[in-house]
Amino acid sequence: AARLSPALQASGRLLHVFNKADAVTTTVAAESLPAGALQLSARTGDGLPELRHRLLALAGWHDHPEGVFMARTRHLDALKRTQHHVARAVEHAACAAAALDLLAEELRLAQRALSEVTGEFTSDDLLGEIFGRFCIGK
Repeated sequence: AARLSPALQASGRLLHVFNKADAVTTTVAAESLPAGALQLSARTGDGLPELRHRLLALAGWHDHPEGVFMARTRHLDALKRTQHHVARAVEHAACAAAALDLLAEELRLAQRALSEVTGEFTSDDLLGEIFGRFCIGK
């Protein structure tokens, strides 16, 4: 630790890790280790979950409850449109005299709305790329 820069030592982002805790025959006194030091054994796995937890914390990871996510407003709008088109497709499929062309169109519209979120490259995008690169001289 003496060779580390003072700024790093003072940053609070320094983690001292001591391996081979399983090979030490006597218990190492916590006061003889640097503050916040972690003892582990790569052989037995003792201390590895704590190491993972501490590394994630140092990297700024915050565990959020399941179901919490961040999305852009336009992604949420696209997901709502996808849901709407899928619901319409289900309605068309449930009809006794289902119009398969309307069902297919609703599914196509749902896929198109969903591709706004996934970033899919559509055939229209490809044509736009191809014709956008042509330089027609006079």
